[in-house]
Amino acid sequence: MASLCGRIAASTARKHVLCYSYRFSSKVTMGDPLEHATGLEKRELLAKVAGNDNPFDLKVIKRGPGTRSATK
Repeated sequence: MASLCGRIAASTARKHVLCYSYRFSSKVTMGDPLEHATGLEKRELLAKVAGNDNPFDLKVIKRGPGTRSATK
């Protein structure tokens, strides 16, 4: 029984060491945000790359007072 417990403990420790060393030895980084984005976020990023800072027309346009004496 003791030898069985020892083998299980040794095998578990060996697996954790191998996983730990593999996880931190590889230098995998996150890709470019443009490659990672999907859907509306990707459309927005592509529009910004193309030069359109307002892809969904959400910026407020300031207008004049709109009175008869002070028109645009």
